[in-house]
Amino acid sequence: MKRHVGNTTVITAIGNHDTSPTEMAAPASLPDGRANQFSWNWDYVSKLWHSEGWINSTTAKDVRTHYGGYSINPRKGLRVISFNTDFWYTGNAFAFINTTDPDVSGVLRFVTDELQAAEDANERAWIVGHVVPGWDGYSSMDNPTNLFYQIVTRYSHTIAAMFFGHTHEDEFAVYYHNTNGNSSSVSRKTEDAVAISFISPSITPLTNMNPGIRVLEVDSETYELHDYHQYYTPLQDVKDKKETKTGLVCVKADELSEELESSELEVRELSDELESSEEDERERDELELESELLESSDEDERREELELESELLESSDEVGEVLEDLERELLLLDSSDEVGELELDERERLELESELLESSDEDERERDELLESSDEDERREELELESELLESSDEVGELLEDLERELLLLDSSDEVGELELDERERLELESELLESSDEDERERDELLESSDEDERREELELESELLDCS
Repeated sequence: MKRHVGNTTVITAIGNHDTSPTEMAAPASLPDGRANQFSWNWDYVSKLWHSEGWINSTTAKDVRTHYGGYSINPRKGLRVISFNTDFWYTGNAFAFINTTDPDVSGVLRFVTDELQAAEDANERAWIVGHVVPGWDGYSSMDNPTNLFYQIVTRYSHTIAAMFFGHTHEDEFAVYYHNTNGNSSSVSRKTEDAVAISFISPSITPLTNMNPGIRVLEVDSETYELHDYHQYYTPLQDVKDKKETKTGLVCVKADELSEELESSELEVRELSDELESSEEDERERDELELESELLESSDEDERREELELESELLESSDEVGEVLEDLERELLLLDSSDEVGELELDERERLELESELLESSDEDERERDELLESSDEDERREELELESELLESSDEVGELLEDLERELLLLDSSDEVGELELDERERLELESELLESSDEDERERDELLESSDEDERREELELESELLDCS
């Protein structure tokens, strides 16, 4: 490293393979001198890093105190905090001593103090470690993870970036707001995201990996990551190739920005599909609603038609009853011995009434045809006219019933002489009255056709109310 990077600042972080015995780190809180049983690890790396010029003597002392962890300011406004993550690593047997204490080693206390110092100095901070924190059940213990998430939440405005390894893969992790949560209670909402960490692939090919290195693009003022360029060695292609002066040949993979653009494109396409699906659902809902409204409207129209048909059938039944009464009257007149001119006049009158009723039937059929082909306004007018005609027909029926009773009285009378003459004159008068009634009906029809604006306005108001009801 020193030969290739020269005087470039190198920041290191202790990993689970960097100690002897591997993965072991004992907390300083252990009694009877057992806290220092692995201290040679921290003594060795502190001397090594100091001899390479990567840290000064003061920082070397911190390395021995904090199990290989330390903090430096490589540039103005930037504080880099490196710490030993083996104390939350499940592979470290000493991490299971007093698991109720989330920071038995004091490592997270050290990280918190350095973040507070960065905040006080108005600095941005980078956090560097090896074993990735989290509740994935792979490497980290719950209580230290929970405490670290709380620390990140508290100092998220100070933390510019976090870098981890351990998985040997190219990954990243999103941190969500956490005050005292766990894997099931921490929010997963986008608006609650507070930080992100970048997980770099390994140089070692363990296990079935391509060795990789990463070059970062960083803002020189905010120290936030803008992009990175990933390089790797495709081991399947170097089987028969020789090693160069600087090692195996690396090729450039996709850049982060390109991957994000591709991801954004996929997200936009997915979003478009979801929006299209939502529009289709809205259209289906609208069509279903229109269908329901049309069905309801059809039901209302059908109900009105059935009611009208019922009324017309009732009217037809009444006309049929009148015709039956007329036939009975004709039979009675035919069987009478003393009918004289009365019989002739009465028969003619009854035949005329029968023709009128038959004509009324034809008129009803014509009205039915008009009702089927007319629009709603004409239909309402015809219904009103039919109502008045039916009322008039009821009056004619009542008059016929009176005539029937009178005829029965005449048939049973022995003295018809002058009474018969008088009765004939009265019947002629009634016939004239009926004709006058017919003329009145025609006049009413003409009045209905030539009604003034007030009547038309009332009809329109009635139509409006009926339409509102519909």
